[in-house]
Amino acid sequence: KQDGTAIEVSQNFFWYEPATNESASGAYIFRPADTTASAQDIPCVSNSCRATIEVVRSEAVSEVRQVFSDWVAQTVRVHAGRADVEMEWTVGPIPLNGPGGAQVGKEVVSRFSSNIASGSALYTDSNGRDMLVRHRCKTEFNALDKVCRPSVPAYNVTEPVAGNFFPVNTQAMISGPEGAMTVSVDRSQGAASLVEGQLELMVHRRLVVDDGFGVGEPLNETQSISPYDWVDSKHKVHHDPYRIGKGLVVRGRHRLLVTAAAAAARTYRAVQSEVYYEPVVAVVAGPKAPSQTSFRGLRAGLPENVEIITIEKQEEGSVLLRVGHRFGVNEDDALAVPVDVALGTLFAAAHLAAPNKITELNLSANQPREAMQARRRSFKTREDQAEAPRFRLYDDKPKGKEAIITLAPLQIRTFQLWYTPAKA
Repeated sequence: KQDGTAIEVSQNFFWYEPATNESASGAYIFRPADTTASAQDIPCVSNSCRATIEVVRSEAVSEVRQVFSDWVAQTVRVHAGRADVEMEWTVGPIPLNGPGGAQVGKEVVSRFSSNIASGSALYTDSNGRDMLVRHRCKTEFNALDKVCRPSVPAYNVTEPVAGNFFPVNTQAMISGPEGAMTVSVDRSQGAASLVEGQLELMVHRRLVVDDGFGVGEPLNETQSISPYDWVDSKHKVHHDPYRIGKGLVVRGRHRLLVTAAAAAARTYRAVQSEVYYEPVVAVVAGPKAPSQTSFRGLRAGLPENVEIITIEKQEEGSVLLRVGHRFGVNEDDALAVPVDVALGTLFAAAHLAAPNKITELNLSANQPREAMQARRRSFKTREDQAEAPRFRLYDDKPKGKEAIITLAPLQIRTFQLWYTPAKA
């Protein structure tokens, strides 16, 4: 609505049957039983691939409550005035019933399908910072792909599904001429785009075979488990635990964003901050309401492309401060540019005078940055002439009375500020 972008999107839950042979899916690896070109054609969690729905509307939010099966449900919320769609899903306990009474594990994904001509590209974040482009390898078994892995001249595709999953910490995105579709997550998950215009995220797994990589048991988490060494009623000692109760239920939230491709970053970066810097609500008992009902420690709002990553009181009169640029290079025409931050007046509203001393530290804040640079070893390197020049990182000293410093896209800088409390 906000920028007039219209994209056809559908979403459903599916599950992969895990491999149970010598290369089984387990705690350390994901490997579906089917590794053919059609391996992504997997069953829905419901027999009809449809959900029963209930719609609830109010002025602030509209909800669609979906029930896909007796172990998968989801509530979709559209909040007034917001650009994202909240999707709160509940998955589990995952049933293990299979044909003929056999136990079969399941690896459940939430799959979004759209009409975006995204090609082979999928974008995933790198620890919440840079967005990396991932190219889908060919989905034919043993195919030679010369594009998807730039460091490998001819990549032999042996895992058409699992080999195209990538780690996601904050968001995954596909983009094309029609627009961009981004899904923000509330925890680390695996994401893939196995078909053009499609994006899926792994949300839950329950397995019955160990992968043989060290855990020594299948990823079959239940409400409880016996001790690993236990004695039965006949005084026989056992060294294998048994599981107690039903499988685990997992609840989480995805936030779906549909925007013009050029506006995607400023939207998903804002949602990312809301998810990972969610306010903590504290409640205390008291005879009456507090006299102060609001507080603002900053003199003014930060620029849209700047965030405070760390603010920590240290020794008396000293504050550790990390500030970071929220956008990567070329992510946004207006916001992915160098930006100035005035450290000297940042906390003027917190009844502090301007800092009387500012020292820049290294990122881990255990030594001055200048001392680190002086001890840094110099390595001979060879520049690739075809490589684009790197974006400049700033190390300028604070300038002027306002102690202005500059941040390049995605740069993080760490400072120690010494204050003299202002007189009342």
